[in-house]
Amino acid sequence: MMRESRFGKYFTRTGWAHILLLLAAWMFVFPFVWMFATSIKTDEELMEPGVLPPIEHFRSSSPYVRKTNEPIKPIDGNGCEMERSPADAEKRRQ
Repeated sequence: MMRESRFGKYFTRTGWAHILLLLAAWMFVFPFVWMFATSIKTDEELMEPGVLPPIEHFRSSSPYVRKTNEPIKPIDGNGCEMERSPADAEKRRQ
């Protein structure tokens, strides 16, 4: 007659409960892992496949800082650019 193994007894008694508990714990932890992984990605990396962003290599400019656009000065009714401050007006007169 075959003797039931020790692991077989354990699994049939309590092992299945431990597997279910581990699965439930992963279901609660996974959203936090996902939030952390997406918070360290750039906007462009969000649409790329994979949970974590790729390992970065040296870049001369940062991908996280975007270029700022120089604001366009409004034009007054005469077709001239408006002065920002009295000091700017003085500089133009000189």
